[in-house]
Amino acid sequence: MNYEKRLMIFVVEDNPIYQQLISRQLEPLSYALRLFAKGEDCLEGLKKSMPDMIVMDNSLDGELTGLQTVQQIRKTDSNLYILVFSTEPGLDSPENIKLYGNFDYVEKKETAFALLRDKVADSRIYMVKSNIEFVAAK
Repeated sequence: MNYEKRLMIFVVEDNPIYQQLISRQLEPLSYALRLFAKGEDCLEGLKKSMPDMIVMDNSLDGELTGLQTVQQIRKTDSNLYILVFSTEPGLDSPENIKLYGNFDYVEKKETAFALLRDKVADSRIYMVKSNIEFVAAK
């Protein structure tokens, strides 16, 4: 599939191999990828530039988990598209959404990297940036 490089994406992942795999999937969609290993580093990066979206693992180096980082981000930006990409099943429970703030979720599995790319490409923010008509599901 032919994608347009329309997004600035922050990737928050502490595993260098996963950083590479995620970057390969998102590179066709992004004109800029910024990689962070810690939630704290992502929060500092947000002070310098605002991405179109963030892809975040939950288990991270540092003091903050991915969900705690989402919670911190939601205090200042309730609309930023955040996709949690983690091996931990069920993170998108209603309780977690209520506690940490709104986010999308993809569980890391064998086919998850292609699913991640497709989910980003199908996101409203990507469609808006690419001038693709977005039809909301009813």
